[in-house]
Amino acid sequence: IRLHFPALVRGLTAQSAAKAQLGLGHSYSRAKVKFNVHRVDNMIIQSISLLDQLDKDINTFSMRVREWYGYHFPELIKIVPENAMYCRVAKFIGNRRELSEESLEGLEEIVMDSAKAQAILEASRSSMGMDISPLDLINIESFSRRVISLSDYRKGLQEYLRSKMSQVAPSLSALIGEVVGARLISHAGSLTNLAKYPASTVQILGAEKALFRALKTRGNTPKYGLIFHSTFIGRAAAKNKGRISRYLANKCTIASRIDCFSGMARVGTVTGWAQGGHFGGIQGRSAVMGTFFVNSISPRVNGDSSGLSRAWGVLWGGLGVQEVPTSVFGDKLREQVEERLAFYETGEPPRKNLEVMKEAVV
Repeated sequence: IRLHFPALVRGLTAQSAAKAQLGLGHSYSRAKVKFNVHRVDNMIIQSISLLDQLDKDINTFSMRVREWYGYHFPELIKIVPENAMYCRVAKFIGNRRELSEESLEGLEEIVMDSAKAQAILEASRSSMGMDISPLDLINIESFSRRVISLSDYRKGLQEYLRSKMSQVAPSLSALIGEVVGARLISHAGSLTNLAKYPASTVQILGAEKALFRALKTRGNTPKYGLIFHSTFIGRAAAKNKGRISRYLANKCTIASRIDCFSGMARVGTVTGWAQGGHFGGIQGRSAVMGTFFVNSISPRVNGDSSGLSRAWGVLWGGLGVQEVPTSVFGDKLREQVEERLAFYETGEPPRKNLEVMKEAVV
């Protein structure tokens, strides 16, 4: 049909058909890559990757500062074990022979401990370190300043990741935490891929090497992967770690699907009449005026609203209602995991999914 289509339709030449096909291809590709900017998970994947890289780099650079400045003041390493704080103290002290009682107040502001600041002052007076030239001190201080700036940037990046996770995956971040949730999304490739995974895959996500090694050697398969970094696994007893990891993976799957395909609450104010009917989630026989909060499920495709969801958006927008991310479902799922942990200790049965979801939707 495509070959003889220009002969069957009057006025349609092969050149115009090729242009139409090209335009259709461009429109299709544009629709596939057009995401909602508030729901894009690519930024989360890049942020968590950069955060992990910064952790490695800051640790490596801090060890270099310790080794470099340790020639001059070796006792400082035991007094200040934290990497970022050590770099700040080394930059502040400079030449240890110039450290005096007048510098004690500035040291206390950095280490936030008067006893530790006094210990640094006493150690500087009886240090066994070698003397160092002013040029070497300038280079050490310059490098310490770079490490401090990287550490400050890491804090800002973590806040950015927390805000993005609250927009893109609020339920998952409320359930398992922003960092672990971001690592799950990054390892899966996208939030949509994570939502498509079964709970058994989410449970061992990140432990693929151990899984295939166990299958090859016919040994025990791993009980958990990336979700091991969740606080729930550490709080469970040794005999219950596998059980709670399986339960937590199940809840993570539910939370990721809620975030991917719904997870938006509609908040707004409605003024109107509801004569014995149902208007905006509020029933009544007289004038209705007030603020309401509705957790509704809007179908989404590739993170963007479908036609049905857009129709709802027009309807709610006409009523003065806007969509905002909500973590209500994640909070309820987290309560379920807490109840499951208590069940392992006390034997009190936790609530069912149906009961919890009804409470979240109301």
